[in-house]
Order: sequence, then C-alpha cells, then structure tokens
Amino acid sequence: MEIEHVDEFLKLMAVLTGDNRYVDILRFDGKEIVSMCDVAARLENIGLQKGLAEGDLRRLIKQTCKKMQALLSAEEIADDLAEDDVALIQKIMDAAKEFAPEYDIDAIYEKVAK
Repeated sequence: MEIEHVDEFLKLMAVLTGDNRYVDILRFDGKEIVSMCDVAARLENIGLQKGLAEGDLRRLIKQTCKKMQALLSAEEIADDLAEDDVALIQKIMDAAKEFAPEYDIDAIYEKVAK
C-alpha cells in the first residue's frame, strides 16, 4: 500500500508513539518512501548501522584496553591499531582507568559512547 503523504504520516506516527525515529528516517538515505515496507526497511537499516558502529567501538575499546596493559601512550595505541582518531583512543583510556585492571568493556562503552 502506498502512502500518499509520507512526511505527514511519519510525523503523525512520531507524535502518536512518542518515537522520533519515524521523523529521522526521512533524513536517513534520501531515497523516496512510498510504502510501509520502505519505512520498515529504513528502520531496519538504521538499526543495523547503529549495531555495527557499536560493535566497532566495543572492539576498539577491547583492543585499547589490551594495549594499555603494555603502558603504551594513546598515540602508540592508535598507531598500533591503525586508528586515526587519537582523541577517541585517549577518551577510551581515560574511561578505562576507572575499571583497571579488569576493564569492564560494557561499563567503558557506556562512558565513551555518551
């Protein structure tokens, strides 16, 4: 079934559910939305991308914590991991210090992802 007034429909869904993701999907990939299947596919794709990004950050946190045990600097760790964002490595290191030496990856992720 085609949706005639996509923008208005998604804004209504956001108001009725209190969930702004319906409005956010209009800006997601620029493709036209013509059916509820398009809405569902776009929501699924947004979720997939968020999940992949979370997994990447969790992996980087775990790798950084391992490198911290060797007392490397943020620059050295970034270089070893081929990571361009030294500031992110430093942010991970700062958050991880609170959880040393066990390095609770979930707790570190919560601090870094804010």
